[in-house]
Amino acid sequence: MSAFGTLILFLALGVSAFSVILSVTRLLPGSKERAATPVTTVALTAGLLTLSVLLLAIALITHNFQLEYVASYTSTGMSLPYLISALWAGNGGSLLFWAWLLSIFAVVLVFRTKNRASPLVAYATPVMMFTVLFFAVLLLATTNPFVGLATAPAQGQGLNPQLQNPGMIFHPPFLLAGYAAITVPFALALGALFSRRSDNSWLAPARRWALFAWLLLGIGNLVGMWWAYVELGWGGYWAWDPVENAGLMPWLMATAFIHSLMMQNRKGTFKVWNIALIIAAFNLTIFGTFMTRGGFSPMHSWQDTGMAPYFLTFIAITLFIPTWALISRRKELKGKEEIESVVSREGTFFLNNLLLVAITVVTLIGSVVPAILKLASGQEIGVNQTFFNMVNAPLLLAVILLAGLCTIIGWRKMTGKELARRYLWPAALTIILGIILAVLKVSSAAAIAGYMLSAFALTAVVSQWLSELGAGGKSLAAYPSRFWNLLRANQPRYGAYIVHIAIAVIAIGIIGSSLFDVSKEATLAKGESLNIKDYGVRYDNVVYAQQGDDDVVRATVSVTKGTESLGVMYPEKLYSTSYDQWVSEVAIRSTLAEDLYIILGDWGHDGTATIKVLVNPLVDWIWIGGGLFMVGGVIAFWPGRQAPRAGETDTPQTEATGQPAKPPAPATQPQKPAPGTRPPVNPPPRRMKGRKKGRNAKR
Repeated sequence: MSAFGTLILFLALGVSAFSVILSVTRLLPGSKERAATPVTTVALTAGLLTLSVLLLAIALITHNFQLEYVASYTSTGMSLPYLISALWAGNGGSLLFWAWLLSIFAVVLVFRTKNRASPLVAYATPVMMFTVLFFAVLLLATTNPFVGLATAPAQGQGLNPQLQNPGMIFHPPFLLAGYAAITVPFALALGALFSRRSDNSWLAPARRWALFAWLLLGIGNLVGMWWAYVELGWGGYWAWDPVENAGLMPWLMATAFIHSLMMQNRKGTFKVWNIALIIAAFNLTIFGTFMTRGGFSPMHSWQDTGMAPYFLTFIAITLFIPTWALISRRKELKGKEEIESVVSREGTFFLNNLLLVAITVVTLIGSVVPAILKLASGQEIGVNQTFFNMVNAPLLLAVILLAGLCTIIGWRKMTGKELARRYLWPAALTIILGIILAVLKVSSAAAIAGYMLSAFALTAVVSQWLSELGAGGKSLAAYPSRFWNLLRANQPRYGAYIVHIAIAVIAIGIIGSSLFDVSKEATLAKGESLNIKDYGVRYDNVVYAQQGDDDVVRATVSVTKGTESLGVMYPEKLYSTSYDQWVSEVAIRSTLAEDLYIILGDWGHDGTATIKVLVNPLVDWIWIGGGLFMVGGVIAFWPGRQAPRAGETDTPQTEATGQPAKPPAPATQPQKPAPGTRPPVNPPPRRMKGRKKGRNAKR
């Protein structure tokens, strides 16, 4: 299988290279097949990479330890889900999975295009295939997953114990799929740029692919947060690790891109800005992968396999050539209109874009600077969480505020009276919440500000939704059916409402768990207790057990809250013989109010044990918000009606989300009264002097 798998990869490399050459050749002046997309080579590349993925998956499932990759990441004691997840556990498998997804998305892009001679797709296809070619070269040059061993071991090393968690089944593939999907709007933007199309024909398909990538990245990041919380045993869910940041930064840029596309579609602005955003988003996915493989993060990074020159060369090409083309065409892409007022939806969108870009830049600097300083000085100089929290927290709170403002503000400049009417209830409820928090003696000004801004965003979206439900004087009994009809009529708009609500809910959970968490650690003898807040945690004993080839140490602790017994919890330590390391298995008791989080630290031969207990408020609301995010994202993405395809002429779209707008109703001509009937009580007004005929029709 080693030789056959490698041969398939070489064939994929050759066909993808031929596809790039053929595509570029057909775009040259004088070509007889100008702007024709090489469908066969695109499909053949996808077929070859599909075969490669199937071969590796079969090798993993059947324990073919003749392959070094299989022996490194699987063992006979692993269950089927983790055997499959080993496909993306290492360098070779994850990059192969990424390349395969890229090829599949290229096929979808090409075959969903009615006019395959469309210049937009003809230029976008070689961009997609060049990216596939890059990964094929990277796999064969540095980390081929089909490399064989001279002698197959009787047993594989298996997955790292920290990876044997349900998060491993979902977190990496969602992120990798998001990375791959964001290549499509990047390719479409370059297609529009290189084909010198200044119209909006690329916006609808680019927005749809960007929304798809944004949703996948968002879900991947949320699952990663949950995984870190329940598995790593430090009590948190986000450490601003460089590779965590690598998944966050493209998501932030995709968020800015999706909002900014609405501006270009509606008002013809931000044309240069939008292309710059998607260039940055794509290159951040590649740079993030480089950080993962380049030793930036001890938590996530793999062994260095000499990938750095390949990544840096590819980033130089995909960053500088598109940037040069964008700068050279900036005059042709000049927007038609400017922002009329900051106090308008376009104004809030613009501020939102600036904030998201600022957060991305700060996160990038904090992730990269320590590695650069290490290369320059040879010393470890880290950037801790305090830096990120201090700089990014105010910016993120401003984004949450704008999520509420932009929902109910109009596109045009609004009068003070209109603003007061629209924001009356959200502002009033927010002020009431602030008073309640002050009465409850909440001492943290940051918490009060965060809760008030989150409440404002939440109530603003809900009040706008309720006003739309009640439009037309509907009774309360008609609200459920009207809710469903509105949702079906404009899924992207109301999906976005749900996402904005989800962001506010997640923010509430993050504020509570970050600013009001408490912890306590103590070494206890059997029968002794540790008290924290109103919890009592009594250490009962430690037992030793065998779990396959691994050793398990399990502590038994009894928990009370006041006078109420909450039962028994079992924090553990597991020793992996394959990896020669101890791994914590925490015990968590979750409620909507707070989590009781217990970690077994150490234990002694005298029966004592070191127990660390944390009380983390409102953590469950992060996961509830994450669920709302997924629901809203799927609703926004799911096509309510046939979406425009790449290469087709774009149609006017609604202000909310880019769905095709309904054409204006045809003008009606005044009808003469039937013989014997009286004329209307209110006849049409007389035409004023100087007005042309058809004034009513123009309306």
